[in-house]
Parts: sequence; structure tokens; C-alpha cells
Amino acid sequence: MRRKTICLALAVCLVLGLTACGAASREAEPAPTEAPATAAPTEAPTTAPTAAPTAEPTPKPKTDRSGFDEETNQELSFAGIRFSIPAYYTEREKATKENYIEFYDSLVSVGAGLAFGKGEVTWTREDYESHLDEVEARLLGSWEKLEKQSSEDISMAGFPGRTVDLVGTGDVANRAAQLSFALNSDAGVLFYVMLVQDMGSDYDYTPDYAKILDSAIKEEAETSPAGVTPEFKAMMDSYEAMVDKYTEFMKNYNSMDAGQMMKYLSILSEYTEFASKIEALDENSMSDADLAYYLEVTGRVSQKLLGAMG
Repeated sequence: MRRKTICLALAVCLVLGLTACGAASREAEPAPTEAPATAAPTEAPTTAPTAAPTAEPTPKPKTDRSGFDEETNQELSFAGIRFSIPAYYTEREKATKENYIEFYDSLVSVGAGLAFGKGEVTWTREDYESHLDEVEARLLGSWEKLEKQSSEDISMAGFPGRTVDLVGTGDVANRAAQLSFALNSDAGVLFYVMLVQDMGSDYDYTPDYAKILDSAIKEEAETSPAGVTPEFKAMMDSYEAMVDKYTEFMKNYNSMDAGQMMKYLSILSEYTEFASKIEALDENSMSDADLAYYLEVTGRVSQKLLGAMG
């Protein structure tokens, strides 16, 4: 009998409206869309202005979430980019799709959501950079109730992009958001990272969000062991990375610490959920190369788990 093992994966939600962006080519470079005509502003009333209302009290400053720690962070490979994400973010499995992954802060009742989205494009890097305003406008069109406040050109993993600050309107007026996007011109993929946080939260997630963007690194093409299916290798590598995260945490785990107990429960839940997927694998249906890699990874995992128990 061949062995079965265990793993874990988590998830979050949103919709990427990138495929509607179209593609630009050298032969027919896309012209920026024309701004819609706006109604002429009405004249100001001639009546004397009323006295200015009393200024509202300054809101209490929020505490930084401050959970970005390279030793405990989880890694995410997305759109050919590797990101480092604070451990308090949990993947929302039901929201995860092929081109979209969503996370939420599982340790607080009112917090923030973090989403990653991507879409294939055929722009050259030059075409893309000359039409950043159009790209931004098309992306923002996917979220009609989020209103732009400001924007800033940035670089993610060495690729050009932009961060846009947004506030909610209407029934989402209690939300604030940041949308950051860039073009991985090597892979022909436009990707974004979006933070949405509740104004009623005790925490400010913006500092950690900035660190997530700064952590972005372009992934070099990896060669799989001879004959191993790339998708299978990615799954097994994710499993081993999850075990590494668990065993590293257990080195300094103190069950008397309430904060560590909450983190332990989160990691254990993540591990158990991921593990069920590995356990469900049918070894008899694997190719010889996939089976060999499966046994190699699960062998290392068993040693790491035994070490953590000791």
C-alpha cells in the first residue's frame, strides 16, 4: 500500500474585469478612451453663504495591524510573482478561482480583505505604459461604488504599475480601499492586489499592505524533476511549504499565550484543510514520476512533523 498524506489551502473573493480591456499591438496602438462629457456646472447661488458648520472631532488614530513578519509570513505565488503575506490573513476558499484569490483577517470580527486578481493581455510593455490611465479606468469600472481619491505610479517586482486610493459610496460608504496593479510583461499578465478595509476596524492595514507590495519578487522559471507534472509539483511544494510554516511556528509555541493560541488554531485549521486534499490523492493513478516526487515530499514532511513533535 502506498501512503497518503495531508495538506491545507485557504481562500477570499472579487471579480477581475481585465479580459474586457482588449489588447494593443504595434500595428494599431489603442487610443485612450475619450472622457465622457459632463454637464456644465450650475452657477453658484447669489445668496449670502451660511456659516460654516462646526468641525467634527478628529477621529481616533487607528493602531497599525503590524503583522508582517518574514519568519511567520505565508508565501503566495500568483501571476508569476511571489508575495509574502502576514500569517493573520486566511484564504477564503469559496471565493478562490483560477484568476482570483481572496484573503481576510480571521482573527478580528471587523477587519480587512485582501484580493489578488489577474488576466492575460497582449500589450507590449511600451503600449501598456503609455496607456496607464486607460488601464486604471477600465479596472476601476469593475467597482462602481468605489470612488477614486488619488493615485501614484509604483513598481511591483520590477514591473511598472500604479496604486489608487479609493473610498466607498452608497451602501459601502464604510469601506476604504487601495488598488495596486502592474503588468508582468514577461508572462503577458496584468495583475492587481487590492486591500479593502472597514472604517470601523480598530486597525489600519495600510502599512502591512505596503510591505506586501514591496515583498513582490518575480519568480524565475523552475524546472520540474524529469516527467513530473508541473501542477502536481506545485501542489506538493505548497503542501511542504505549509508544513514548514507549521513546524517553524511550533518551535516557539507557548500554549499559555492567548495570542499564540489564536495563531495556532488558525494555522492548524489551515493545515487540516489543506491536508485533506493530499490525503484524497490516488497513488494508483499517478505516473511513475509523480509518484516518485510524492514519496520524496511526503518522506521529508514526515521527518519535519516528527521533529516538531519532539
